Amino acid sequence: MKYQISILPITIVVFMAVALFWMTFHEGEGSDQIRQMEIEELKWEQEKLLNANDSMDSIIHALKTKADSLTSLIGKDQTRIIQLKARKYEKISRIDKFADDELYWFFTGFDTEIEEN
Repeated sequence: MKYQISILPITIVVFMAVALFWMTFHEGEGSDQIRQMEIEELKWEQEKLLNANDSMDSIIHALKTKADSLTSLIGKDQTRIIQLKARKYEKISRIDKFADDELYWFFTGFDTEIEEN
């Protein structure tokens, strides 16, 4: 009886080791196919992402081109605004120096001189 108690745990351990060894090799054959399928799926996903990346790159390039043209237009507009402000202030300073009759002529467009035919 004394030997039966010690043989039972050893038998269980040996049985578990054999079962684990068998499962490892049996699983290996199916897992290679599964891994190959996963690799193919990942390659397809990578190709899809590369195509998406290429399309995004072309969109980014187009947007950068538009941004550059808008920046140049903003620069031109700012220069034009400065020129218009300068003209406005020149006109204001000229009008400020007008005498009464010149102010009347400027705002009404009325000419006080009589033209002879």
